[in-house]
Amino acid sequence: GMRRAYRACRECGGITEHQRVMHAHECKYGIPRQARHKSQSACKQSGRRHENKNNTLLKTLRILLIGTPGLFTLIYIPQFVFPGSFPRSIFLYVAVSTTLVLWLLYSFKQGRITIQKNWLTAAVLGYIIVLFISGLAGGHFEYAFFGMFSRMTGIVTMLYISFWYLMASSILQKRDWV
Repeated sequence: GMRRAYRACRECGGITEHQRVMHAHECKYGIPRQARHKSQSACKQSGRRHENKNNTLLKTLRILLIGTPGLFTLIYIPQFVFPGSFPRSIFLYVAVSTTLVLWLLYSFKQGRITIQKNWLTAAVLGYIIVLFISGLAGGHFEYAFFGMFSRMTGIVTMLYISFWYLMASSILQKRDWV
């Protein structure tokens, strides 16, 4: 059966060949198939080509997701009391927050949030749960939650790293690394 409705061509109401192939794959295997070709396809009825408006947003997300860990490792500002940890953490918070907003916008435009269901995702979420439990069981939850400025390894930092992983696993594909 049909899992979701086709998006129709705005001018003639027809569907694109790309949408037909994607829908057939989703119905056959039960999972959405990522596009493996260009974001433009011709509408079957009108013959016009329609651009995927999410293509720019997807490219921006890929650049941010791949660039964040690379830039994170290069940040060192000697004017801070803790130059190796504090500026990196602030960069991580800003970069992941920006990427999270764009990812949610992209997911809203796609009509679904895709989170990989595998053992690594379960392990990351389990780790965050254990961090919260240990923070609650400890004497000072605020220290566990925010961490110390000298290390910046509180629950908040681990949440941001986990958010980056969840976004990267839903956006980046094997072809993005090759």
